[in-house]
This record gives sequence, C-alpha cells and structure tokens, in this order.
Amino acid sequence: MPALRRTTDLTFIVAGLTLMVVLSVASFVLAPEDGAPAHSGSSFASHPAGAKGAFVFLQEAGYNVRRSLEPLTAIDTPPARTVLVLADPLEAPSQQDLAALKQFVEAGG
Repeated sequence: MPALRRTTDLTFIVAGLTLMVVLSVASFVLAPEDGAPAHSGSSFASHPAGAKGAFVFLQEAGYNVRRSLEPLTAIDTPPARTVLVLADPLEAPSQQDLAALKQFVEAGG
C-alpha cells in the first residue's frame, strides 16, 4: 500500500501545479494591456506618465506650487509672477477658458 500512497500524493502535486500554470496563463491572457490610469498627466499620479514627481520636486525646491481644478477664469494670481501648467486636460477648453488663457498670457503670465 505505500506505493499507492506515494502515487496519490504525486497526483495531487501534479494536479496542483497544472492548475497553477493554467490559472497563471489565463490571468496573463485576460489581464488588460495597459494598467496606467486614464488621467495620466495628473499631478496626483506617481506612475511614469504622471506629474507627481514634478509637483513634489518644485515644492521641495521652494516654489509655491498649488493644484487647481477650477476653470481658468478663476485664476486670481498676478500673471507676471505665475507659471500656469495645464497638465493633460480631460476635455477641450471652452471659448471662455481660451479667452481667459489669452488674457493671462497677454498680462505677462
């Protein structure tokens, strides 16, 4: 009977390894191709396409850095002392935003 017991153990090991290989292959095939978030240019994103590194670097370099989710018409800082970074906007700007951006640049921003 000891030979039968060894064969049963070997059967369980082979079945377990086979199941593991099948599940690994299935997860590789079914996994989405791109795991990067949809908002790649965000200053909150720390993956390679994100801008969090630049945001943190500018903060640590002593610059006054702020994030804003407000429209361009809400900018109330002096344009001559402000750098505006539009990082990967989600939608096309409205005519009002374009006019505000033009005014900001013409004022020295």
